[in-house]
Amino acid sequence: MGRRRRGAALLVGVGIVVLALVSGGVTVWLLNRGDEDTSAGRGDALDVLPASIGQGVSVLGEPGEVWTLDADDVVPGGRFFPLQTFDDGQDETPNLLAFGDVVVVRASGEGDSTLAGVDARSGEVDWRLDKGLGECLGTARHVYCRDAEWKGLSAVDPASGKVTGTTDQSPQYSVHPVEEGDRLFVLAGDGDQGYTALALDPVTLAEVWSTPIPGSGDWEFESGETTGALDVGGTTVTITLNDIEGPGYVTRVDRRTGTLRGVSASGDDGGTADGDWLVDEDWEHEAVTVSRGGEVALTAPGSPWPRYGESEWGYVVDGRIGVGTALYDIASGAPAWDRDDLPDGYYQWATDGDQVVHTTSCDSYCTPTTSVLAADDGHTEWSTDGSVGSTWTRDAVLGVDTEVDLLTVRDRHDGTQAWTQPLGLYDEDADDGGMGGTWWRPELTDHAVVAIGSDRLLGATDFPASAPGSGSEPGGSGDADDDTAYVTACGRPPEFVPVASETAFGGVTITYEVHATCPGGQWLNHSQLSVPFLVDGYAYAAGWFDFSDAPYWVPDDGVELSLVYPFENTQVPEPQIRQAIEEDGGSGDVVVVPCEPGPDDQPGSVPSDPSYGTDPDEPATADGAPDEATDEERDETALEALQRIAAEDESAVEALGTSWTAQLSSKKPGTADDGIVYDSYDDILALHLRHRARYPDALLVFSTDWPGSFGPSSRDYWVTLAGQSESTTAPVLRWCRSEGWGEGDCWAKRLRRSGDPDANTDRGAPDERNN
Repeated sequence: MGRRRRGAALLVGVGIVVLALVSGGVTVWLLNRGDEDTSAGRGDALDVLPASIGQGVSVLGEPGEVWTLDADDVVPGGRFFPLQTFDDGQDETPNLLAFGDVVVVRASGEGDSTLAGVDARSGEVDWRLDKGLGECLGTARHVYCRDAEWKGLSAVDPASGKVTGTTDQSPQYSVHPVEEGDRLFVLAGDGDQGYTALALDPVTLAEVWSTPIPGSGDWEFESGETTGALDVGGTTVTITLNDIEGPGYVTRVDRRTGTLRGVSASGDDGGTADGDWLVDEDWEHEAVTVSRGGEVALTAPGSPWPRYGESEWGYVVDGRIGVGTALYDIASGAPAWDRDDLPDGYYQWATDGDQVVHTTSCDSYCTPTTSVLAADDGHTEWSTDGSVGSTWTRDAVLGVDTEVDLLTVRDRHDGTQAWTQPLGLYDEDADDGGMGGTWWRPELTDHAVVAIGSDRLLGATDFPASAPGSGSEPGGSGDADDDTAYVTACGRPPEFVPVASETAFGGVTITYEVHATCPGGQWLNHSQLSVPFLVDGYAYAAGWFDFSDAPYWVPDDGVELSLVYPFENTQVPEPQIRQAIEEDGGSGDVVVVPCEPGPDDQPGSVPSDPSYGTDPDEPATADGAPDEATDEERDETALEALQRIAAEDESAVEALGTSWTAQLSSKKPGTADDGIVYDSYDDILALHLRHRARYPDALLVFSTDWPGSFGPSSRDYWVTLAGQSESTTAPVLRWCRSEGWGEGDCWAKRLRRSGDPDANTDRGAPDERNN
């Protein structure tokens, strides 16, 4: 836990950076170029995202502010209605879409209907859009609305309410569009005319590729009704269309080019695609079959588990799938655990797959019992009467309980109630007799919890920071052996105060004075400890550290310990880290180190005497950092990594053919850009990995291998490409601008082995030759 000296803020109040992708145990911290209001006065062009709920901010603490917004204040005499309606028109439960700290809602009244954007931190209406739009769907970054006659689609920017693009294509009703990277993937058409898979620009809705699905116009669905899903994974777009009462079909399309990879029947009762897995449920025989590439991997009795509060089923989580009362390992086909001892009921995944929720079957005259099970071994963590809620965070589960007129928040690990907030349902003046209408499940924005009812919005915000060692996460209560004389089980990690840094051991090595927070000293034995190095609220370095196999004894008077951060987990050159330490001088005014255990932390066993602990002179390495490496080996390793990535990407680059894509960076050792000198291959590799984290389709090339695209002065550079495929340069250059890149930082490039580099490069306004 970082020291709080002379008013230095810990976690809250400094807008800390903690947005990470965790893959293979390596935490990759995401950066944005040119985001507004995130620079905090830094001179470089790379800015990091501020803290948000689940990433440094917890909803377990009571909110500092609660606001309400009546539908009548959005539209006179209005009520909130669902953004997406249903065929029978009976379900009028309103819902909302969350983007950052903006929520998008629909209100109707007195003949008027409007789409509105509401600030989730204040409850104020930021914008209104009255265009007669039909139902609206949400993706990660945009709102997409059909027109009133369902014959077209419009893209709406949730931050401003502006319509950024339109198309005459309209998504098939039962298949939700998916936005992935710089593409919006859509299935259009119907069973009479046939179906078409589309890739669109998510902002302008300009068509990237269009692939008709062969034979789909001849598909006969026995019930006349279909369900389906669209899944984007790896290099493939997988579309499933299932007859509610009959067979289904699976179509796979190359996500870059739209090339059809195959159409096949999915089984006797349809199926759901989850990546490469196809999950089929046979309702008649009450069994589930899981296959891949036509090979059956698992058959199990029962029904597949959906995610909590959702109707879609068939999720494969870490190579496991829940069916009936058991969780199965797909590779072996054997159950990992079976809870057939529980009463009759149904099972659902908690949204992150860490827990499983069992709810007993119950008629309308009884109260069901809900049990929360650990996904790893199936043991019951806690139970309660009634529903536990429907919205899950890393440490909490939230729900709307209209029976008692409350928004409720529980600790998801032990079920204890953290806080409640009245919804204000019982309004004597309401048209519905005082009930205030129906309410939707709570939704999360970056800094708020928002619930919507027919008559009002309710938001809770200004939450306190996550409390390390609060007991709200595994490992937080302290699992040390109290019989060992040298162990104090206060449940809090020690304090880290930086004193020095250097480039060593294959990364940036920061030396800390580590001080015990437990009386008499303590062991540092966490298996998953996050130790971010924050300067003015921005992460200069971050990493997960495992001390469970090599515990350190931390006495009252402290000990020096060096931590090695891999270069891809550092966002500034090492001299800037050293300068920040010198400016701070141990005061905590400049540098804050708010370490806390991760969600999977399991403290390791400790020796019986401090003298048997690990030597503090031996550095501890973050996940992803090499254990030992000289500078020369480190440079060579980074170069080899660049060569390997370029070789792996070569076929995808070749597949671009004559298409245009965006060039994001071009670096070789010694290149200076935005005030940063890329002295080594490590710097270049780290930059490329940051681009790749932001743009999943990004590709790497070595400029010398493509002489038709890079002239003699541009040879020997490592070049990062965004990876999109456009027939002309105009969409590429528009994309560069929409992503906030300057003209000198992003331009259009066509990759050719031979030819004129100038003819394959477009840096400025699109010219007539290319467009």
